Amino acid sequence: MSKKNKDIPVEVQEVQKNYQGQSVTAQALIIAKKEIGYLVPQSKGWLAVLPEGAPQSVKTEDEGYDLLIRAWNLHE
Repeated sequence: MSKKNKDIPVEVQEVQKNYQGQSVTAQALIIAKKEIGYLVPQSKGWLAVLPEGAPQSVKTEDEGYDLLIRAWNLHE
């Protein structure tokens, strides 16, 4: 028997985060009511910040969301 795929709610919220001592507007990625990371806009691209890892630079917003989802999927 095969399992039926479950729908997992995914949303992006604009939030204020304290990053390196400064208050910045970030894009938080929330999966199943849990924040898995956020993106901080930089002068060239974005910075993907994971809860347990070091921040990583990415070129596009989509690339940042992809990185956050891959890290969440790996550890979940």
